[in-house]
Amino acid sequence: MKKGIVSFMISASLTIMVLFSAGCPGATDTITHSVTYDGNGADSGTLPADTALYAEGDTVTVAGNSGSLGRTGFLLAGWAVSAGAAEAEYMEGDSLTMGTSDITLYAVWGHSVAFDANGGEGSMDSLILTEGASASLTANGFTRTDYAFAGWAAAVDSTTIAYADQASFTMGNTNVTLYAAWGHSLTFKANGGSGDMETLIMFEGDSAALPSNSFTRTGYNFVGWSASGTGII
Repeated sequence: MKKGIVSFMISASLTIMVLFSAGCPGATDTITHSVTYDGNGADSGTLPADTALYAEGDTVTVAGNSGSLGRTGFLLAGWAVSAGAAEAEYMEGDSLTMGTSDITLYAVWGHSVAFDANGGEGSMDSLILTEGASASLTANGFTRTDYAFAGWAAAVDSTTIAYADQASFTMGNTNVTLYAAWGHSLTFKANGGSGDMETLIMFEGDSAALPSNSFTRTGYNFVGWSASGTGII
């Protein structure tokens, strides 16, 4: 059968049907899209490769960094749909839904906040943030026998608290290590009274004024503090 205009003569009523083949106008082929990964400044390793084709509405699973993609002085924070994204939008194993066009996922590079137990026990994952990004520090997960966690210091032997537990942190332009600072706790007991007072954590050899008493006891006046519950310090 010729394509295009066909002329013929008929001598009676006739019904004709249009025929479609793949690739012709009117065909119902499914349109598919691809996912591409962009290193966005990477200088080592290889990019993830996704050879699958996805129809609109299909679920895409974000690939892992199996090729050890890297960038000198940076850590891979995740992936984003914009090369200039301030933070990662997708992590390995995350799902996204294919839209009406191809997707490019750009590597997002940041710096790490590492947590050092500094004599304590336990483990904590590093926090990865892009430069200028702010986030709450991970809650302390370390412990140390006979010590109380006082906060985070910028040096291993420092007794200056740079950040409290879960404090807000703004990333600079380099990796950071925070060291657990360990002190001893001074706990206040109501001893028959009522109310609450926060525990005071101090480093060995430090001196500090005790906080004002906030306990009350009906029919009694506050006299002072005792280390045993019966005498005055």
